[in-house]
Amino acid sequence: MSHLKSIILSICLTFFVISESFAKSDVYYIMEKAKTGVVSIVITKKDSATSLGTGFFIGKNLILTNHHVVGNSGTTLNLFALNSSERYDIDVVYDDELTDVSFIKLRDIETFYKNNTPYIFEFAIDSEIYTTQEVYAIGHPWGLLWSVSKGIISSDLRHEVGSVTPDYSIQTDAHVFSGNSGGPLLTSDGSVVGMNSSMIAQNGGSYGFAVPAPILKKLLNDFNKYNEVRWASIGFTIDPTRTIRDLTADKPGIKSGLKINDVIVSIKTNNGTITPKSNDEVIEAIASSYYGVPIDFGILRDGKTITIKIQASYNKSEFYKK
Repeated sequence: MSHLKSIILSICLTFFVISESFAKSDVYYIMEKAKTGVVSIVITKKDSATSLGTGFFIGKNLILTNHHVVGNSGTTLNLFALNSSERYDIDVVYDDELTDVSFIKLRDIETFYKNNTPYIFEFAIDSEIYTTQEVYAIGHPWGLLWSVSKGIISSDLRHEVGSVTPDYSIQTDAHVFSGNSGGPLLTSDGSVVGMNSSMIAQNGGSYGFAVPAPILKKLLNDFNKYNEVRWASIGFTIDPTRTIRDLTADKPGIKSGLKINDVIVSIKTNNGTITPKSNDEVIEAIASSYYGVPIDFGILRDGKTITIKIQASYNKSEFYKK
């Protein structure tokens, strides 16, 4: 009898293990929920030709997408949501070509919410965005609506060396193709690490590129506070070793005590403190900082480390205003 019980118990345990292996993961349910906050944007040109892009909710009536999706569009813009055949008119309210980011709003929010309950996305914590992190892209590649692709962050910083504009991207091997533009790049818990913007495809392989969450958060902050983008300006150039090679007269850097040949070893902004390993990381930290919040620079000078606090000026990048 005890032998029979052992056999029955073994069979039950085996069935349980097999059942568990076929159970849907938490990521499945998170992505299914996230899909409700991702919309398809329809752009109708003057010649009646249409194209598709992607957007996602970051507020009750605030949707993020790419400038190249809607910023230079034709006469009609509308969207539809998951499991919905209804189209809803939208307007571009703020648009920044430099970062390829646009904010859009629904004209008739009440009707939309009668028929839809979108997921409102939140941004990932900056320190949790790192190379090898597992990520998911949701969008409409080649018109294949609400497709999810999985990959990793292949590089959390792609930037043109020597550039002083905040044009850096997150690189991912999650498939991103035409139609994905403006969609979210997500962690496994559904938070946003970036907005998919472009891709490189060759010989059957591809890499996608996304506007990083720190820049998106900065744009949202500036959008709410100033109705314009205020990029922090310190007034220096640095080489790949993070050494200051030039200082601009009458700019905050030289006025605050920075000197040529100073080496930047740490930066503290509203996003936290980092120990930069390259000039790109210095530019990234400054670019994603909020105007009006002082930046603390840890400086190596003559073998000693000192801290210099700098209140940045700003270079203004005007948003388009509806």
